[in-house]
Amino acid sequence: MRILPCLLLLAAAMLGAEEPPAAPQTLPIVYPQPVAHCFILRIDNRRYELDNQFKDSVALLMGSANYAPTKALYDVLKRTIAERAPIEAAVTRAQTQLNLATAKVEKSRANLDSLKQQRNLYRSSDKVDLQELLRLDNAIINETANLARYEEMEEKAQLKLADAQKAVIPYNEKVQLAQDKYVAALKDYERTLGEIRAIAIANGKAL
Repeated sequence: MRILPCLLLLAAAMLGAEEPPAAPQTLPIVYPQPVAHCFILRIDNRRYELDNQFKDSVALLMGSANYAPTKALYDVLKRTIAERAPIEAAVTRAQTQLNLATAKVEKSRANLDSLKQQRNLYRSSDKVDLQELLRLDNAIINETANLARYEEMEEKAQLKLADAQKAVIPYNEKVQLAQDKYVAALKDYERTLGEIRAIAIANGKAL
């Protein structure tokens, strides 16, 4: 039984091809400046000077930000990806073995076709040496046996790759679930950061 290449490619596509989302940006930092009746807000690696009238709004937003749970979900995602890594490595090794086996099949098949063409041309020539004809026949027999052996190796490599790809499926699902949870939390967190950023840009003085 030969496994269709399209099925192998479909299973391979299930491996996480995309890079996981980046870690959440750390919370902004507030530096009180009581003498000047203002405070300094650091966000996006920039500092803004804001009047104290905005301190409560910024503090409320920072208090509602879900940095800690978002960071925890990011750590879970990283661990899950790390757990999948050795399973993905097994798939890569199996794919390499299949590629090598397929290359041997293709080379052997080309050699066999070439030998058959040589024999046909030789038999149609004016002078035929029985020893040379026998040599070609033996070479064809040997190469036919080689091709059968390489095809068997290729089939075993295909089955091994299919097994490896099946083994990684639950890990892919686990990674996808962890990533979905993290991305959802990250969107909420970044929305809050956006509101703080808007206050800083609209009402603060960049330092």
